[in-house]
Order: sequence, then structure tokens, then C-alpha cells
Amino acid sequence: MPEQHKLLMALPIFEAAAAPGGDQEAVLMDLLGDRFLAPEGTDKALLGAGFLKADSAGQAKVLIERLGVRQLTQQQLITDHVLPRYNIYRCLYIVCIIPSCQSCLNIGKR
Repeated sequence: MPEQHKLLMALPIFEAAAAPGGDQEAVLMDLLGDRFLAPEGTDKALLGAGFLKADSAGQAKVLIERLGVRQLTQQQLITDHVLPRYNIYRCLYIVCIIPSCQSCLNIGKR
């Protein structure tokens, strides 16, 4: 990765998709941690930390192809970011299909 990209990624200039607590004020962040783009049309209430806002398809393309931001599918969003936040969710699979499941009966067997 070019040095210019690394420098750009370290700057807190990228807008979060949703502000904490439903705040209306934009929150800016860097790209040093795990960053994601949600599928188009996703309700902002479902998004946690690490989700970025892309104002256009071109901006999304640059974030994904040049800066390493991951575009999530609807399934990845739900299984890896939405369901694990709810305490009522409990995994009952004998062989868990959700990689990030914290309540799985098979913890330690993966």
C-alpha cells in the first residue's frame, strides 16, 4: 500500500454512518481499525461502531478498492454485527454457522 494511502487512513476525516446515541452531529473517524460499509438502504439504527457513510457509489468504490474498507452483505451485517448485540439471541446450532457467535454451544470447539 502506498505511503500516501497509509497517511490518509490515519486521518480522522471519514464520516461514521451513524452517530452514537442517535446524535445528529457527524462523527469523524480514521481507517486504522476494522471499518465497514453496510448494504445500501440499511437502517442506521442497526449500525454499530466501525460503519462508514459513503455519499456516492464512487466514494464507496475508493473506500473498498483503495483503502481496505469491507463492503458487507446483508447476511454478514445481520450475523456478525446485529444479532451478537442482543442478549436474547442464543445460538442453538450443533455446528455454529455464525463465526462471531459468543453464545454458541460450541465455543472452544472451532
